Amino acid sequence: MKLKKKLLLSFAAITIIPLMCVTVFAYTQYVQIINRHITTIADNEFKNLSLKVRESYDSIRQTLSFLTFYSADDNAVLSTLRSLKNEETISDNDMYQASQKIKTACQSVMYNQKYIKSIYIFTQNRSVFGHSRTAEEGISPGYDPVNDEWYQKTNELNGSVYISPLDVYPMFGTDYECFFVAHLIRDADRDFQHLGVIVVEYSPEIFDLSKETALSDIADITLTNTLNQSVIYTNMEEEHAGIVPTKENTTVESVFQTPLELSVTVDYASLRSEYNRTLVLLLLLVTFCLICILLLTLRITRSFINPIEKLSGSMVQQQITQVELPDGYESRRDEIGILYRQYHKMMTEINNYIKTEYQNKLIILDAQMKALEARINSHFLFNTLESINSMAELAEQEQISTMSLALGHMFRYAIKTDSELVTIEEELNHVRDYMVIQRIRCDDKFRFVEDVPEEFYEQKLLKLIFQPLVENSLIHGLEYGNSGDEINLSVRILQDMLQIVISDNGKGIPKDRLADLRRHLQEEITFMELGHRERESIGLKNIQSRVELYYGKGYGLTIDSTEGEGTQIEIHIPVFPCSFEGGGKSVSVYRNR
Repeated sequence: MKLKKKLLLSFAAITIIPLMCVTVFAYTQYVQIINRHITTIADNEFKNLSLKVRESYDSIRQTLSFLTFYSADDNAVLSTLRSLKNEETISDNDMYQASQKIKTACQSVMYNQKYIKSIYIFTQNRSVFGHSRTAEEGISPGYDPVNDEWYQKTNELNGSVYISPLDVYPMFGTDYECFFVAHLIRDADRDFQHLGVIVVEYSPEIFDLSKETALSDIADITLTNTLNQSVIYTNMEEEHAGIVPTKENTTVESVFQTPLELSVTVDYASLRSEYNRTLVLLLLLVTFCLICILLLTLRITRSFINPIEKLSGSMVQQQITQVELPDGYESRRDEIGILYRQYHKMMTEINNYIKTEYQNKLIILDAQMKALEARINSHFLFNTLESINSMAELAEQEQISTMSLALGHMFRYAIKTDSELVTIEEELNHVRDYMVIQRIRCDDKFRFVEDVPEEFYEQKLLKLIFQPLVENSLIHGLEYGNSGDEINLSVRILQDMLQIVISDNGKGIPKDRLADLRRHLQEEITFMELGHRERESIGLKNIQSRVELYYGKGYGLTIDSTEGEGTQIEIHIPVFPCSFEGGGKSVSVYRNR
């Protein structure tokens, strides 16, 4: 571990970690206290709103009861409707007197209830009585509620209070939003006979909850009638989406003994903002302490650790011959200055020695290359082979001409240095040139069979892989045609892998020798002194080493052999990007070029 990391870890263990632990504990405790306080506030606000809804609903029920039953001067609606039950004996004067009584009762109720807009009584004989606060309002003449939904639902409730949705109702002669309650009037003394329906029009302000809570700006409040799923009150404006409700910030409950459901969604984030000032001060204090610790650490690092790291970095630079030390540290009078001065002195001596040895080796290498170029002149060799080929053709010596031409092709291919990669077609041509020479030498004692689809010809692979393996099969397997008569070479694509198989029907390899070969192929690659190489370096081990160095571990040769039956060598290398068309099999038996 580097010295800087050790120092940082030490400071963290001594200062930062304890400070962060204390901060996390204090922060957690403070947040818990805030959450409990906020939850208590939200619960109390919900209880207050629920109590207000309950009071408003009780006021409505009391109003309906008062209109129906109570009257100091016999103006109760129930007694008046009871007197009108016998339609055959009712005169116009009776209707007028009933209308005045009901009007007086309505006025008495409306005088004490400011949220009531109008009150109407619909009797069984289609008569309508009632009173409104303004002369412009009133039930339209000829209006019959029997087929209306609200009238039918009021009858279905059989005595329970029907509360309408908040809407504009033309039947009242108004153009503003309101809601009304309806209640079925039955005569309990006369077998609960149906006497009529009482309808009370209310202003929405009776359920206005905005004045009942201090959280109206940060809470969405909705009051819903569960009987028809209509909204009676909400403080969510249409121009904004309101607060996003979640399981944690929303409370939904039915108001006790009412068909109303109250939903309150509190913006806890806004509510917490009032308590976050102390939390921000705490975090600022912790941040200030951390900054002071970091500044102290940087100061120590700059004075002591950076010079040591730079010196260490200079010491591990081994790819260059001249190492330059950072300026400004050799003049220091402490231990760091001593280290820099002594290291600079040592490196100066080493650099001088390296420079001298390097120049001497370059001179020797240059001399060796010139001597090699003087011994082998490729142009001279090619020209000589061309001359032999021409002379053989003039003398009608076809075999000599063929061998010299094939040998020239092999030399050109072997010393070509354009790229380490060649196409399969170029590698096959090199093998064919080699087989031309060997077939003439061995007097056609063996066959060479190619099984390579033409669509693989442009696939790239390492140079000089086929020919050494074919040569091994000819020399060691077939013994130049004395122990077998066929060599096969095939190429396939298997799961993004190029599979090259070279087999023969020769004498095979003994088991102990086969085990040695396999073990030798698995050994790590080693390099010997310049000018020295193992006998097998041009054969199997050489190919295995080249494949591993170029493609990486996992690729290379596998050998399988049965003594007396033959040998098979497989090479697996990755497939380079290339287009393949068709899947036909191309097989040819090479005899003459």
